[in-house]
Amino acid sequence: MKQPEQLRQTIAKVLQAAGAAADKAQMVAAHLTDADQCGVQTHGLLTIPTYIREIGTGNLLPHADSEIVADKGSRVTVRGNWGFGQVSADCATRIAIDRARQHGIALIGLVRCNHIGRLGHYAEMAAAAGMVSQICGSGYAVTGARAAAYGGRDRVLDTNPLCIGVPAENRPPFILDFATTHGSAAKVVNAHRRGEQLPLGVIADEEGKPTTNPADFIDGGGTLSSFGGHKGSGVMLAVELLGRVLTGSDSHAQEGAGAHLMGHQGVSFIVMQADALSPMAEFNNGVEQTLDRVTGSRPVVGFDGVLYPGLKEAMRREEWSDAIPIPEDLWGLFADAAATVGVEI
Repeated sequence: MKQPEQLRQTIAKVLQAAGAAADKAQMVAAHLTDADQCGVQTHGLLTIPTYIREIGTGNLLPHADSEIVADKGSRVTVRGNWGFGQVSADCATRIAIDRARQHGIALIGLVRCNHIGRLGHYAEMAAAAGMVSQICGSGYAVTGARAAAYGGRDRVLDTNPLCIGVPAENRPPFILDFATTHGSAAKVVNAHRRGEQLPLGVIADEEGKPTTNPADFIDGGGTLSSFGGHKGSGVMLAVELLGRVLTGSDSHAQEGAGAHLMGHQGVSFIVMQADALSPMAEFNNGVEQTLDRVTGSRPVVGFDGVLYPGLKEAMRREEWSDAIPIPEDLWGLFADAAATVGVEI
């Protein structure tokens, strides 16, 4: 178990030793600690070894600042300049909130950015400002596709996460945040390292047959599978179009630049005032009534209650406010990575 503030400071110390400026190290550390605290361990401490490796290769530039390269009022393009993705996405979200306050709705495209972490973090920022948001991230397919389209067996798409956030007046916001594959690639890697099998449907082997053996994906040329059959595959493709294609990230790509898989990544942030179409009181009342109806419904056998997206993470964050459980193998990976930059954990 790790105390959240202690964990944040430890991560920041390691990132600074790897070359990050103090303010950027603190921002990224806070993001990763919160991901672990709300139970999304694929986007927390686990990412540190990759970040340190990418800093070492020069693909992640730890001092880089983001910049606006196109400004059309409610439509803005931000370049991350290959810095920390969390720093770039935080910048894009703050611009989106500001422009939505001015225009009612804003569309921000983020390009030349590295891994931005948990998308729900940015939707929570928007919700705290009274904003509805939609975030689409894609582009890995150009340089490192790992997912098959429905009915296919070739690697043509990727995890393509989608996030939708809606503020709620008297409870945690609605935060729908998920990869459009059945599971994240990190979960497959973790299972492979731990010698575990995967649930059927997460991956397929090279012939397109469902398999539970992570080695079929790691070593055998298999693919990640979309969630929900043809519907999930359609959402995965939609995110590719609304992320990489809509932002025009291909035209901003630079040969050999950006961390692994990130060279063509494009993230679109659509942020709008919650009272853009109806009075705020009416919007808040509608959200409360809808979420009450969901959480007040009878649970099936095996469930203690009915939750809405985002509530479980908020509950976990509260439950782990004093101490976050970190699996021993993940802590070992973190300690090994820290040692490479001269920090003893």
